[in-house]
Amino acid sequence: SEVARQQLENEKLEALEILQERRHHLQDVQAKIENWKDYCNEEYSKFLQLQSDGVIDATKTEFDVEMFQRGQAATRDCIEAEKEMEQIIEYARLLKVNFEEFDQESGFASLIEDGHVESMDPAAVYTVDRNRIERWMADDEKLGEPAEEMDEWECQTVGVNDSVSVVATQVATGKERKRIDRWRSMC
Repeated sequence: SEVARQQLENEKLEALEILQERRHHLQDVQAKIENWKDYCNEEYSKFLQLQSDGVIDATKTEFDVEMFQRGQAATRDCIEAEKEMEQIIEYARLLKVNFEEFDQESGFASLIEDGHVESMDPAAVYTVDRNRIERWMADDEKLGEPAEEMDEWECQTVGVNDSVSVVATQVATGKERKRIDRWRSMC
């Protein structure tokens, strides 16, 4: 019915909105942990200033314990944000929401040259159907070794000094040898 379809669309939009909010929250808590050293340095500077002004009389040990506890809290926040992200992704999947590229408003795909790898994005990582992959891996293990015959070929173990670059320096003669020697002298 039209009412049920509209209700489903509203649920999808709400799930997408929550997904986006949780993704931003996850990015924020991850950034806090990634910049933890800078945060601690700023807090320590404030601590020293307050201590020198006589506002507080806490010791360095007390400060360290406080920062340790804050670090634990930040870690718990990150774990909780990851769990919440997983939950909303599962819910969005259940509703069949297309959210793989929900944050690409510009229309330009993320490229590795941009410094952002989509496969590291939690929203993309959590969309993987792990059960399907595990079934495929289990089926693959059941098959065992391939039944095809393989060509026999001879090989020998190569030592560290037998690498192509080392052999090339020993074999190179004439102009090539001079070029290699000149390059080595510059290094």
